Amino acid sequence: MKQRVWLYPILLILSYFIGVLLFRGAHFVLNIDERSEYHLLYPGIIAFYIFLITPLYIIITYVFRSVLKKHSIIMLTIILIIIGFLPSLLVPFFRGMGFGYLNVNYFGSEMAILLYSFYTGSAIAFSLGSTIIERMIQQK
Repeated sequence: MKQRVWLYPILLILSYFIGVLLFRGAHFVLNIDERSEYHLLYPGIIAFYIFLITPLYIIITYVFRSVLKKHSIIMLTIILIIIGFLPSLLVPFFRGMGFGYLNVNYFGSEMAILLYSFYTGSAIAFSLGSTIIERMIQQK
């Protein structure tokens, strides 16, 4: 039990940094100018990751594994990725851009792709990591 308590915070930190790595990778692949203001998204990303994504990832993983008795890593990953689209839509709103910014063009915009890549990377990392943690604990 003590190991599980310490493994999940480490997993959350690692999945956050993997999300940041994918965010920066998408930034590079999209060839976005370094002087762009997309670095201003970091406070919104961090806030949503701590207060929305972290509890949702933990609750969904718990419900998925304990209540539904499902152990499909692919299904869990898909569910977590879908949940990650919610903050991708809310970050621009809370950065002061409003819901008027969420038109059809937003979903293919650079900002949306950057946010999708962050939350997709963190969802994949959390899904894989939580599966590894559960299997390590079951072996003991």
